[in-house]
Amino acid sequence: LETSSYDLKYDILPGLTDYWTFDNKLNDEITGLSLNGSAIFAPDRFDWQNMAISIRNNINYLNAPYGIYFSNMFTVTLWFK
Repeated sequence: LETSSYDLKYDILPGLTDYWTFDNKLNDEITGLSLNGSAIFAPDRFDWQNMAISIRNNINYLNAPYGIYFSNMFTVTLWFK
């Protein structure tokens, strides 16, 4: 499976309201709206380049504008090491 030939939009579940792939971008795949901040892109757990976010110390961060995301109940899934 190569990231360049795989379209994650086909795997998005019905009813899902926001979805970030972090595929070298901070855009929501469903709404097109964006997170912002100083986090940098990094390899993911499969070593695919720029498919994850690196947040280190107190320097890097991500912001979600109030009222656009997380206005109702939500779930966050993440991998970390």
